[in-house]
Formats: sequence, C-alpha cells, structure tokens
Amino acid sequence: MKLEKINFRNRQFNIRVLIMLALILMVFLVQLPVELLTVKKFNGLVSFLLAVIYLLGFSLAIWIAYKVFQKVNPYPYKKINRHDILLMFEWVLIFFGAEMVFGLLNNLLYRQQQTANNQIIQQVVGSSHLTLVLMVITSIFASPILEELIFRGYFMNAFFAPNDFWEPIIASGVLFSLLHMHDLNLINFITYGTLGAILAYAYKKSKNIKVSIGMHFLNNAFAMLMMIIQILNN
Repeated sequence: MKLEKINFRNRQFNIRVLIMLALILMVFLVQLPVELLTVKKFNGLVSFLLAVIYLLGFSLAIWIAYKVFQKVNPYPYKKINRHDILLMFEWVLIFFGAEMVFGLLNNLLYRQQQTANNQIIQQVVGSSHLTLVLMVITSIFASPILEELIFRGYFMNAFFAPNDFWEPIIASGVLFSLLHMHDLNLINFITYGTLGAILAYAYKKSKNIKVSIGMHFLNNAFAMLMMIIQILNN
C-alpha cells in the first residue's frame, strides 16, 4: 500500500512537470505571430490575420492557464481589498527603486542601457504601428494574467505545500528570471529574479492571484510607457 502511494505521488509529480513544461512552451508559442510581423512585411490581410491569431492565441492560453491553476489553487476566491491595493503599490515602488539600482549597475558593468529582454520588446514595439498596438494590449493586460497564472498560480501551488513560504518565492523568482534571459548578464538575472520573487511574495501574503496580476500590470504599464516615450524621442 505504501509503495502504491509513492508510485501515485511520483506519477502526480511527473504529470505536473509535464503540465508546467507545456505551459512554458505555450508562453513562447503565443508570441510567434507578432515575431513574424516584426521580421517580415506582410500585406494588409495577412497582417490582420496574424494579429487576430495572436490575440486569440493569447486568450486561449490564458483560459488554459486559468483552468490548470484552478486544479491546484488552495485559496478561496477573494476580491481585492484596500490592504491588497496598498500592498500592490508598496511593492511595485520597492521594485522600481531596486530596478533603478540594477539599471545603474547594468550600465556600469555591462554597458547596457536596458535588459536584453526589454531591447527585444522595444524592437517589436517600434517595428510598426500594428505591433505597437498589439504589444501594448498584450504586454500590459494579457501577459500579466498569463504569466502570473503560470509562474505564481500554478508553479507555486503545484510543486510546494501551502505552508511553504520562502522556498516557492525563491524558486518562482529564479524560474521567472531564467525564462526572461536572452544573454549571460548577471544583473539582468537578478533584476527579473527580484521582480518574480516580489510578485511571488505578494501572492503568498495576500493569498490572492489578483494582487500579483495587478502588480505585474502596473510594472508592465510603466515599462511600456517608458519604451513608447523613448521610441517617440528617437
């Protein structure tokens, strides 16, 4: 009986690993249409169809992520309250301060004005009016939902017990950072790891995925605004 329980737990763990890998693959796949629009010029109809596929793909990905998140979510449904809102703004401001320090170190040590991930996003945003609109929609609204459901909502609950605190926070930060890395830059790794850990901390403290989604929304909205201003100035 004990051996059967161990085998069952191993099967459950393996299934969750496969689900997590599939979710990570999905995050990259949904970006393909907008990447195509960035590297090649299409006629109006093809561009429109790619844009529709991109938005529908994101919507489907969010729905899938939400369904698997529901399977492991240990917390009851809660609305965002005043304390949650204060927590969101408090930790977003803390991250903005940390990001400024990391930015100075990045410029000093690696001669980079921004992270490699942000450079890629800026290239996509600046390639055409269509990609600009699509990236504003998805980066500010869709990506925070999708990434929080996966990296906080599913990952932290599928692989850690509800009473675990720092272990899932650190693990979530590391995983989040690894998947946003496009070069071997330690400062960039620490920057995204810090953001992921702060989002994970807010989720664990509030026990409400809406809080980390809201924080992610604020962070991406500010980052996108800065990118657009920089593009316009150039």
